Amino acid sequence: MAYCKRYAAYLLHSSHIVMADFLIDFEWFRCPEGYRLVHASETARARGEPPGSYPDCDWIVPNSDERIPYRPLDRYDMLCNVFAGIKTPNDLLKFVELYGPLTTTSTQWGDSVPELLRHVQYFRGLLHYKQLGSRKLGSFFVSMKRAGLLSAGVTVSRDADLREFSQLIGTIDLVADKAKGVRLRISTDFLIAALWWQLGQKLSGNSIVRECRHCGTLFEAGPGTNRRGDATFCCNEHSVRFHSLKRSTGG
Repeated sequence: MAYCKRYAAYLLHSSHIVMADFLIDFEWFRCPEGYRLVHASETARARGEPPGSYPDCDWIVPNSDERIPYRPLDRYDMLCNVFAGIKTPNDLLKFVELYGPLTTTSTQWGDSVPELLRHVQYFRGLLHYKQLGSRKLGSFFVSMKRAGLLSAGVTVSRDADLREFSQLIGTIDLVADKAKGVRLRISTDFLIAALWWQLGQKLSGNSIVRECRHCGTLFEAGPGTNRRGDATFCCNEHSVRFHSLKRSTGG
């Protein structure tokens, strides 16, 4: 029994273990007519309904119900970092114009700006705490989920089992694959859930995400990237600009 436990521990910590290669099956869409920021009450009035029947918040809605399908995660492997870099409602609008809505929207129903900006804060916080170690990352994740439950009116005790805190992303199944025979597939319904999947891969992997000292953009550093692990600028040009500006202001 002791040997089995030692061997199991070796398997769990061995650097030779290869993580499962998941297929992310996700097709999304964009509106070719673009998007706009509106207050939900405007949509209610346009439909002849009482303003109070809609949420009291700003929305991002498409300018038409036309949709063009595409597969965002096949094309953008750092999209979750771009999302985490959003700071204002207008930044969020630009993101939606480029990559599509975060949930299913229509001309009568939009993405909630306050709700999505909360997700942005979570993404940014998780990427920040990842660099501070697993304990702080785990504590932030638990506090984040606890706050989300409290805002939904669910009270969670301080001694609650950490396994109770999770982030729903999608469903996993096993499918046939031409190249590998069989493969694990994760399917999800919304872009925000797909971004959580992409973020989860980065949080559980070895990537290092930093904020550029010059422009504030989140960028990846370390092995497998074009930036050193201790880099503090997203590119050499911004390093030169930052230090030039610092010298010109006497800093």
